Amino acid sequence: MENLGLARPGGSREANLDRLRAAAEVCYECSPGGPAIVETTVGNRPDTWDGLRSAMADELAAWAKKAEQLRPFGVDMRKTMEQIVPRTVFVHIKDTLGTAPNHRFVLPGDGPVDFKAYAKNLVELGYRGAVVSVDVLDQPGCHPVKAAEHVWQKVSRAFA
Repeated sequence: MENLGLARPGGSREANLDRLRAAAEVCYECSPGGPAIVETTVGNRPDTWDGLRSAMADELAAWAKKAEQLRPFGVDMRKTMEQIVPRTVFVHIKDTLGTAPNHRFVLPGDGPVDFKAYAKNLVELGYRGAVVSVDVLDQPGCHPVKAAEHVWQKVSRAFA
């Protein structure tokens, strides 16, 4: 997870590309030979969308070009967790259908992630912190309480 400032006023595309490259290098160190996922948020407020969407699209195109050069996709879960769990403060779980760029986030348990293996790894590696999920709460029709209940039903047994 890298916090890149996508088209933020006062931000620097070159600084973002440098951080993206550095994040990809860390991912490669954690899982050499296998591509990794680098995640960020788009940031900004909804009322700024109209003024920033063109700049965001331009910057994302530059990021995609850099990522293509770096190939940061697909890591081994256990190997990655062995290296990052000892330094982890909290865990944000998510699930997805499809592969980038043709993917969409779904509630944990509604996609292919093996949360039983994930939770087992967390326990074996000594993680004792919080586990959260908020990825689809902004989708139309999503009811936060129902979503939380749904996720609990789907993945809580994996964490028991």
